[in-house]
Amino acid sequence: MRIIETYQEIKEKAGIERPGPENFERFKKTLSDFFYKEIVGKKGTKNERQLLYQKNLLLDFFFSPTPKQKKILFFLYKYSQPPTSIRSIHRMLGFGNPYSCQRFVSTRILQDMRLIEVQEKKFPKFRVTKINRELFRKYWPDIEEWKPKETKKNSRERTKKGQHLQRLFLILVDKIKEKGFTPAIYEEIKRINRGDFKERGWDIKARVLTKTKRKILRMPNRKLINEIEKMMAE
Repeated sequence: MRIIETYQEIKEKAGIERPGPENFERFKKTLSDFFYKEIVGKKGTKNERQLLYQKNLLLDFFFSPTPKQKKILFFLYKYSQPPTSIRSIHRMLGFGNPYSCQRFVSTRILQDMRLIEVQEKKFPKFRVTKINRELFRKYWPDIEEWKPKETKKNSRERTKKGQHLQRLFLILVDKIKEKGFTPAIYEEIKRINRGDFKERGWDIKARVLTKTKRKILRMPNRKLINEIEKMMAE
């Protein structure tokens, strides 16, 4: 059962066709009193845990939107030119997989609440054609306060592509220059950590370090030797 279907069940229990300013409090009260066990066993229902999760998503959305929900809703509310779709907003805000956006804000629920009008294209695509900002303010009176705070740009110089790899080789060469190239070099690579970088005045994220070490460990033996010999010669 998708979240839109759980939403429809709550509307039915509240006895309303769709939420609006005139019945919004009744809808929210029904939602807060709604027990997932009431629809367990209906066609399409997977399990109680899934329904409880969906109810919590709806509670967040209608009572106290999560930071991700606020970002999407504020984007819709504030910008004069409607975006092409909710998914496009999801991508623009950097939320990862655009296909997971319905977990945060459902296009169909926004449409049902008359917050947006959409032009339906080939499923599951929608194009937002109109935004009702007055209704946004009625549903969420504090929406103006959701404006994202301006963050200062990171003044640190970005590491150039390939520089982490080069630095790791420099550290590796420094560690093995007395021992020469032996099979133990692979253990040396695995033992390199962020402290080795910081000792030399560099920084590297743990995730990037793991990825860089994995790249070296996967190199063909001959290529690895060539890279080390080239670094030693320099």
